Amino acid sequence: MQKTKLVIYIPSYNRGQVLSEQLERIVNQWGKYRDRIRLVISDNFSSDPVYKTLSAKFIQKNISFRRNISNIGGNENIMQGFLTAGEDDYLWILSDDDMLTSSALEEIFWGIDKNTDIIHIGETERIIQTELSLNNVFTITKGAGFGLTSVVIFSVNFIKDFIYYGFEYMDSSFPHFAILLSSLREHKKAKLTIVRHKYVFTKETVATHGSGDYFLSAVGFGYLSDFLEKPNQRKFLWDWITSTWPLYFAARRHYPAAFHKSEGYLRSFGLRFFFFLFFAGILYGLQSAQKKILMAAVVEAKKSSFGRSIIESLKKL
Repeated sequence: MQKTKLVIYIPSYNRGQVLSEQLERIVNQWGKYRDRIRLVISDNFSSDPVYKTLSAKFIQKNISFRRNISNIGGNENIMQGFLTAGEDDYLWILSDDDMLTSSALEEIFWGIDKNTDIIHIGETERIIQTELSLNNVFTITKGAGFGLTSVVIFSVNFIKDFIYYGFEYMDSSFPHFAILLSSLREHKKAKLTIVRHKYVFTKETVATHGSGDYFLSAVGFGYLSDFLEKPNQRKFLWDWITSTWPLYFAARRHYPAAFHKSEGYLRSFGLRFFFFLFFAGILYGLQSAQKKILMAAVVEAKKSSFGRSIIESLKKL
């Protein structure tokens, strides 16, 4: 396998038209970067016929398509990107719908050519070179943090010995973040380059796949505290659960096994977490019951002309 400076790995599932647009944007600008880039598209067993068309249209020596034998899941498909990197210098796991600007590669390669360890695509007006550690990994970014795959580019040499942590922390729903945190724990610090989001991603929104399922990540994110020292670990968990508990408890209906596993993990950190989860669960249950009662009342009210007139009046307020 030919070594390249950057491998761009795009995991995709049933979004053929979106992927087509993304590939056009990459190919139209890679010019002088062509021999420095390897592009891999991983089709997660899509039923969308466009994927076959794309694999024929974009068949070039530095562009390859692979297809999973079944739908293995989003995070699992992302993790294969780390195994794809091989001898390449940098890895960028790019979503098919985070649309690139015409200057994206130029901005990215500015950071890559500085031989940095981690590149973050952040909300900044100027390119920044600084130091990254476990002490600032959750606070140093502006805009999307390291939890969003598309805004992080990894030096393969920096993370290669810690890729297995991604598989061990699949339950966190952020396996790529687990790889970064485990690397930082071992190396202590990393050379970080923050490039400008506005020169990499457009402001376009792709309304083709709904709002996404965030429930699993809501119960899994706390596992990443394992990489922090004990005092910081408890603070991280407390700040997280006290700010996201409504979504956390909403996830119980969608992923009951994952929820109860996560709940047990949190309770292991002491009585404060035990009692918070107990009372927050009761409060969430009461709020849910109130919503059900209100919805039932609205349904009954719509059965009468008087009730309908009241509802219409309320809408105008």
